[in-house]
Amino acid sequence: MDEFSRRIDGRAWPLCPRFRLSKQLALVLTCMGLFLAPALRAETPQPGEDRSNATEGKRIEQARPVYRSIRAVSQIRQARMFGPSLLHEGPTVFRVEIPSRFARDFHAGRIEWPRIAIHDPLEDKTDHAVVVDPPRLMPMQPGRDAPPLVLTLRGPEYQGPDRTLQATLEPFQAADGHDGVTLPPIESNEWTIQLIGRQFESVHKDHRDELAVWLQDHNQARPIWNHIPQWPAIETALSRPEHPYHHLRGFMIRAYHNPQLRRLTPYTVYVPESLDLEEPVPLMILLHGSGGDHRNLVADYAAGQRFDKHPMLIANAGAFHQQEFRHMALNNVRWVIEDMKKKYNVDPSRIYLQGISLGGRGTLEAASLMPDVFAAISAQGIYGAIGTFNDPVAVLNRDPFALAMDARADIRGVLPNLSSTAVELVYGWKDDSTPPLHAQKVIAALKLAMVNVRDSGFDTGHNISIPDYDWADTRRWFLEHRKPEHPPEVRLRVGNLRFNRHAWVQVHGLSRYDRMGDVHAFRLSRDPDVLEVRATGILAATFDPPFEVRRIRVPGNPPISVEPGKAIHLIWDEDGRVERVDELPERIVSRTSKRPGVGGPMWDIFSEPVLFVYEDHHPALRASADAGARWDMTWGDQRLPVLAADEVTEELRATHNLVIYTRPEPRADWLRAAARPYPLLGATERDEDSNRDRPGEAETEGGAANGMNPSVLRDAIRRPQWRDANIRMAIAPSPWSANHSVLWIESESPRPWRLVELGWWDRWGHADWLIAEARLDPRGRGAGGMNILGGGSFDHHWRPQSEMNGDFRPDTNRLIHIDSRVRRMREQLQGLDEE
Repeated sequence: MDEFSRRIDGRAWPLCPRFRLSKQLALVLTCMGLFLAPALRAETPQPGEDRSNATEGKRIEQARPVYRSIRAVSQIRQARMFGPSLLHEGPTVFRVEIPSRFARDFHAGRIEWPRIAIHDPLEDKTDHAVVVDPPRLMPMQPGRDAPPLVLTLRGPEYQGPDRTLQATLEPFQAADGHDGVTLPPIESNEWTIQLIGRQFESVHKDHRDELAVWLQDHNQARPIWNHIPQWPAIETALSRPEHPYHHLRGFMIRAYHNPQLRRLTPYTVYVPESLDLEEPVPLMILLHGSGGDHRNLVADYAAGQRFDKHPMLIANAGAFHQQEFRHMALNNVRWVIEDMKKKYNVDPSRIYLQGISLGGRGTLEAASLMPDVFAAISAQGIYGAIGTFNDPVAVLNRDPFALAMDARADIRGVLPNLSSTAVELVYGWKDDSTPPLHAQKVIAALKLAMVNVRDSGFDTGHNISIPDYDWADTRRWFLEHRKPEHPPEVRLRVGNLRFNRHAWVQVHGLSRYDRMGDVHAFRLSRDPDVLEVRATGILAATFDPPFEVRRIRVPGNPPISVEPGKAIHLIWDEDGRVERVDELPERIVSRTSKRPGVGGPMWDIFSEPVLFVYEDHHPALRASADAGARWDMTWGDQRLPVLAADEVTEELRATHNLVIYTRPEPRADWLRAAARPYPLLGATERDEDSNRDRPGEAETEGGAANGMNPSVLRDAIRRPQWRDANIRMAIAPSPWSANHSVLWIESESPRPWRLVELGWWDRWGHADWLIAEARLDPRGRGAGGMNILGGGSFDHHWRPQSEMNGDFRPDTNRLIHIDSRVRRMREQLQGLDEE
């Protein structure tokens, strides 16, 4: 045995001597293996062994008495019931939470569904509510208590005068044939419902819609993190119908009209008791993590602790579950701030931002894209530092345009914009969801950009809270900072022109739209009347510094004299020479040029109210438009507006960004008359001939009718390997509105497909145009994903500027290779069938 153990010890880890097994451990493992081998073999089908249904059924039947003996002592000791304490019109809705260990019994029919008895004293009758929604078992989290089974019960709809009802959760019962299950009566099974139909009508009309959102959200929303928030402040609002929110304190739901979703969007607000609303007060915006919503402020104890110790208004923004806080979700943050300014006396110099996980990255990104808004920010559990951007091997082997998309999607690309914002980063050393390495990379980038940053690491996981991390300390730190109205130094990094302003610097154009533009402007300390401007990748910019300037110094150029008190317009040429002009020329700001709001890239289309349009004679286009318009909204209708091309009016075309799904030869007159930003792709003479005859694409001095030159683009992006392309996408300025954009999508795919198949969080949206192939699965059934065959950008005048071959999303080369093999196999099988 000693010789045997010595051999095991010597050969256990020959390449890792530090991790060699000890003799004792090797012997224990060997003995366990010898002891368990017969049992393991019995459970594993052996060659020739009978594993028929009869044999398997016999084995289960032998184990059943043991299972029953365990079941006989099972008890539902407690079940929590939630329901509406206040109810507007509609059915009564209750949530019942049952320990998850009984979920199997309910699904198997061993336990009958519970019922709710609702007694109406006005009519002296009792109604019974039944389960109409399927039970929902919330997902298990490793290392945590099992989540409950959430049952939804609905009762009748009540009309008539306001009154109070009494609801009782009836005891659970064992189903017929399952008498062995022990089900004692449930404690605390009563609930009070207050009907407020007429009381609601007495509320002032200016507040009625917002109060209706409150009531609907309160009565209909599913639990958040296994918790249904209660809103005691609503009773105070109803008691003061003339102005129900003026003196409210505590938690409440407010709402604003969302022009993009075209409905009221709710958000949570907390007003501390000690806050004096007569004076300008600070405001903190809270961003939730993935899976959360606008109620996280109430459901998460760590987010809501010690509100009155460092009083400030707190608003929990979140119109989307899992969309990163940019574009549509970033709009929600911006509109919540604007709505809070309208309804409260907010101090604009003391607006703060805090978020965790998805909201942690969103905190850095939102503050970087809106650098004039926030005085201080705090991000917890961040991610988004792209590894391939720092990998020398990846840099040497990737296409330059793919690297540009990596850099633009990497959160570190816009961090220099935080030069006048205080930043806090919080992370857990044991965080396996957002590893602390991401935080370390971001911290290094912030310090390199000379940003005021403080960081704290804790020996915990992803969700950091008391006693490790005290949110109140962050709020104390927030209140130490104010946003400077006129910073003496400005740094601005621009990826597209929508976010083109920081303090007194504004960018009007980039020399390369596949790269970031960078401006650094500051006053020379040794010569106070000189403004030094360092710029990279900038085409035109305007400077309006808060101090007197008589000269501008740009490295590599002679000094430029300026008149004090006037805005300074500078234009750069391709060689880096700079020129000062009194007014920006038409070629920089014309309709055929990229400009703020209509500058691309594709993500930009979703930054304004957007309308999905499809050619109604193509069922696949309609299905694709319906699928692309579905988003992960946390409340209300989950779909953005969708219309057929024949239903789109001139007013809608003039007031919306459009996502248009069409075939290469559209039928609608207004679509045929518009120049599209790409030709028919296919590398055939027939395609080229048909493209020359396409109406509305006559070449002009500035390109096509909408600033494009289709013949140039056709020559630029035709590739033999793109013969299989059946999806072509490109953004362009709208020919029907000077302030909107169009995302043209020509699709010849035989099946419906979703935009999300391209990856909503991915860098494809940073391109101006894409060529893609919608794939079927190997059996030809349904969706099989999508290959990006190529992409690129347009220059300032919407002409092709850069391009790449292949998919620039991460980890797709292997998928493309596998897909090509599957396609070849499918073609071979089709050939055999034809023979």
